[in-house]
Amino acid sequence: DGELYSRFREFFANEYESESFRSLKSRSEALSSSARAVSSLTLDTDGETVKVSRSTERSLRNTLSECLDKYGFSPKSSRARAPEIQKSLIDAAAKLYPSEFADFTAFYAEKNDAFPEGLFDLIPEISAILGILSLTERAASAGIPYCFPTLTKEQTFELSELYDAALLEKEGTKIVPNDVLFDKSAPFFYLTGANGGGKTTYLRAVGAAATLFCFGAPVFCRSGKACLLSSVQTHFPKDERFEGSGRFADEERRVNEILKSALLQACDTSTSAPALVLLNETYSTTNEEKAIRHTAALADKLYDGGCFGLYITHQHAVNERRIPFLGVLVDESDENRRTYRIERRRLSNRSFAADILIKHGITREQLSKKLASRKA
Repeated sequence: DGELYSRFREFFANEYESESFRSLKSRSEALSSSARAVSSLTLDTDGETVKVSRSTERSLRNTLSECLDKYGFSPKSSRARAPEIQKSLIDAAAKLYPSEFADFTAFYAEKNDAFPEGLFDLIPEISAILGILSLTERAASAGIPYCFPTLTKEQTFELSELYDAALLEKEGTKIVPNDVLFDKSAPFFYLTGANGGGKTTYLRAVGAAATLFCFGAPVFCRSGKACLLSSVQTHFPKDERFEGSGRFADEERRVNEILKSALLQACDTSTSAPALVLLNETYSTTNEEKAIRHTAALADKLYDGGCFGLYITHQHAVNERRIPFLGVLVDESDENRRTYRIERRRLSNRSFAADILIKHGITREQLSKKLASRKA
């Protein structure tokens, strides 16, 4: 029932109900027995026996192609041409089955232009569906679960063990799942933690999951339930150089557009669907005092407006106590390779250094000895 399939579903629902389709289907079914009879016959011509049949055997070419694909080779594509059948053989078959061939000829004359109009317009949808299918198959082969979260009328977005499937593009990366929960009691969070701890990965996974869910596509998590969202809106700092007003002015302009759109949707009583807003280190390019002031004001407006969302920030001096914090902590349960997990907790700046040391297996004593040896 997602937006991704709406035009696709509507097109074929209308097509199946059309008179042209019903006529085409009825005539095709009537000819199927004739087609089976003609598809397997033996002809004697000029003293030579020719057997015409529908082959069910796998060709050597197909077998080799599948082997190449399996081991990662891409052979040069070449369109295999079907063997040409001599006209004399077709004429002979037509004499053996005069009524069947008369039906074939009439069917072709009536239905050769029966291709449904507008089907080519669905190529983007079909491509998207095939792309999602390919991604889910790849994720499943890597042991990543996926599901269709339950649609609920409650204002909640809750996912258990969410994975960032985009990390499949990185070889040797261990993908760590995290839980996600937005609801009326805690719709919006600050997200803080050490650099390299997976904050942006978590933000990306949440955004991708929300987008896939709204499309009606599978989500890469163990289980979940969620309401429909009015939109998914993001702000990531740009890398380009700005002329004139500079980066801060550009951030402020884009943030104001997001804020206006998200709050307008939140006020729409006809849908009662919250927007999801994801902010990645917004206002990080200005001085600390100004950044703290703008960060707190923006978060307050989104929180008060009932928007779901995450705000990655290094502005730990933000004193807003209403808005809960998520923190990046070392996963103590991972004994073989220490990784980070996202937990509902406010962290101090000092905790980041400790987490980094734990992640790399360095004790305080080892660090002290190393510093002492350098001084010596």
